[in-house]
Amino acid sequence: MLALEKQYNFYLENESELLGKYENKYLVIAEDLSIYPFDNKKDAYYYGANRFGLGHFLLQHCNYDDAHTVHTVNFRVIA
Repeated sequence: MLALEKQYNFYLENESELLGKYENKYLVIAEDLSIYPFDNKKDAYYYGANRFGLGHFLLQHCNYDDAHTVHTVNFRVIA
């Protein structure tokens, strides 16, 4: 199973508990399934990118309206 799939499945399996604890927060879910809550998407994204590297964390908005919404972001790097 891919890491992001594992992290997303973890979110879905624990959705009720997470919504109760982190409603309206942006969650960074690491590969070891550690959770880091943030008040906004920008802070969550930069934290995840700097601490874990792109592709190694899931960024999930913990909200009843967005509970099953998935956004895929692809980056093109030119060196």
